[in-house]
Amino acid sequence: MSDEAVRVTGLHFDETTNIMTHHDKPVQHVHPMNALLDFMQFLMTIGKSITLIAHNNKRFDCIVLYNHLKYFNLWNHFCKLVSSFADTLPFFRKLYPEFPNHKQETLVENLLKETYSAHDAREDCFYLQKLVLHTGYIDMLLTEFMLNLGKLHHLEYSHKKCQLNIYVMVIFCQDVWLQN
Repeated sequence: MSDEAVRVTGLHFDETTNIMTHHDKPVQHVHPMNALLDFMQFLMTIGKSITLIAHNNKRFDCIVLYNHLKYFNLWNHFCKLVSSFADTLPFFRKLYPEFPNHKQETLVENLLKETYSAHDAREDCFYLQKLVLHTGYIDMLLTEFMLNLGKLHHLEYSHKKCQLNIYVMVIFCQDVWLQN
């Protein structure tokens, strides 16, 4: 995980000790393949033709997920459950061009008049859902800002570079979904 990602998220993984910490406190973790299998099992409880939505999805989340699924030979199974991704960053840019930036934290402050712990996966998922619902334009998001799964093959990054991100993205997104 990059130094910047560690700074932003507070997560760190020590490969020599196999210990993951969040703000220097040890946290429980699982192997990325097990996290992906758990995530896919969770998706099966929802149904098929699922669209996964994230902020800056095209440049980050779907790339991390794609690379891990390919690395563990799970991509074809995943595609039976998930039909597409949607990216809220260009969606919010189109809806609110007057905003100084379109960071999720800025959107929450301007649209919801709230503050939250940005880059905490649970908080990010919870507030992204609130933001999307607040706009009232879910249909536009799901039509104009979709990412076709078939076009992800050119987005490969180093598996090592993405390794820690998958723990957070998969497990916390499940947790937020189950709370709602």
